[in-house]
Amino acid sequence: MWTRRLFISCLTVLGLLVASCSVGTAPETRPKAAQPKPASSPAAPAGVPKAAVGEPRYGGTLSLTGWGDPPHLDLHTATTNQLLHPIMPVYSGLVQYDPLDPSKIIGDLAEKWDTSPDGKVLTFNLPRDVRWHDGKPFSSADARFSLERMRDPKTGSPRESYLWPVEKFEAPDANTLKITLKYPFNLLPLLAVGWMLMLPKHMIETKGDMKRDVLGTGPFKFKEYSAGVLWQLEKNKEYFVKGRPYVDKIVTYIIKDPATRLAAITTGQVHLTSATSLAVRRSAMESVRKSNPGIVVHKFDSVGSNEMTLNHKVKPWDDIRVRRAADLAIDRQAAMKVLGEGDGFLASWLPYWGVPTEDLVKRPGWRDSKDADRAEAKKLMSEAGYSGGFKTKMLSRTGGDYEKLAQFIQAELRTIGIEAAIDLQDSVNYLSWPREGKFEHMARTAGYNIYDPYETGKKFLTDAAKTVSAAAWGYSSPKYDDLFTKQGGVLDPTERKTVVREMDELLLQEVPNVLIMWRSAYVLASPKLRNYKPGNGDANNFRSQDVWLAE
Repeated sequence: MWTRRLFISCLTVLGLLVASCSVGTAPETRPKAAQPKPASSPAAPAGVPKAAVGEPRYGGTLSLTGWGDPPHLDLHTATTNQLLHPIMPVYSGLVQYDPLDPSKIIGDLAEKWDTSPDGKVLTFNLPRDVRWHDGKPFSSADARFSLERMRDPKTGSPRESYLWPVEKFEAPDANTLKITLKYPFNLLPLLAVGWMLMLPKHMIETKGDMKRDVLGTGPFKFKEYSAGVLWQLEKNKEYFVKGRPYVDKIVTYIIKDPATRLAAITTGQVHLTSATSLAVRRSAMESVRKSNPGIVVHKFDSVGSNEMTLNHKVKPWDDIRVRRAADLAIDRQAAMKVLGEGDGFLASWLPYWGVPTEDLVKRPGWRDSKDADRAEAKKLMSEAGYSGGFKTKMLSRTGGDYEKLAQFIQAELRTIGIEAAIDLQDSVNYLSWPREGKFEHMARTAGYNIYDPYETGKKFLTDAAKTVSAAAWGYSSPKYDDLFTKQGGVLDPTERKTVVREMDELLLQEVPNVLIMWRSAYVLASPKLRNYKPGNGDANNFRSQDVWLAE
């Protein structure tokens, strides 16, 4: 639940009794944890001059916080950042968002790439000296295998929807990968998403999956995972980017309690922690600044929204008049104050590409005054045959953040006669019921990997092969489908923005769901941590090859 008070507890000093385990295989769960230790200050490796003030230095242990355990370790089928964040440094992708300038896409495994004149063939040149952490050589066969595995419906990968424009993958030689598209499509922003990582063909063919194994080509090697306790990585001395990484180790301590995570950063026991939970927002930031003024607070627009998902397959949400009435009833300005405590931002379904915020906030449903909006909403309800309102059931997830959102929506709908009983369910039902269509409407916190309109807009597609969302709750718009396909093939950003604006206007008119607000996020960093910037989305910039620790 949202709170303006946060009790900062000291991080418990725990003991860890661990047995050594081989690189590449996750050990069984271990019962005890180690206390985080501050970074050491070793000399630079032989042949590397000692860093001057302000220049990168080698050595030390980068300490981070995680907040839970993943169900397994296979990145191609996983959906939780509880896995991605701590082990991304082990892996590599073809391309990535630049850690030092997240607005740019740079190579990762790909040394260079080009696009054919018709926009349908991407050719990537891969380096010749890359090896998996078990010593076996990496080749284009691995890249082809990984992408085909993610695209294969049998794999069950959430990244399948990123690759449906692909006609085929080819590996004409060990250092060349060709991707042929069904039509011109701007694929690079999707290939750069942090989840699009290369996994070892030889290991998966031997073991069947990667659910208990960690093996990559990245700047750090997997050393240890103890469920509920920590992840530990060590420097890959044979990393294909010369001179990287700077730090010797990365330890991610699994700390579920937000207050304890804040205590870890304020007391200097870790170098980086996220503060995206609603329970640790503005008031928490102030307490951090007071207790440790040196802490660097990164505030940024989170790629996550608060919304109400409507099931078009059940009455009365199949009636666009009722959907528009609900949309008009929501006070977005109040949402910013109540749900965001002044944080967050207002934007449409396709932020930064669609309807500009300065235009949006002047429109019915988004403007500050609600009297006219709610009068129009009641008129629409009457026209739809619900002049006396109606009762409905709203699915919500248990937990303070979700319940707070559901309670806010409930109060807003009541202003136009809609009585929404909140149906609290555990995570299993909350996540599975919508896919099965077993809900009327739901309070939802949605997350996206990047702000690209493909990522934020794909859930409204009719075709379930492209995205499961619209098929589950019944929204279908052939016009939107056509526009979505069209924008994907427009390579000029200015022209693409024109098409995306039309898509956004259509969504605002047809009200597939009710968008409430977009969330802000915080990352807190130690003053010792250098070369760190929040990434383009919550799935990017966790490789840590460029970060270093000042003395």
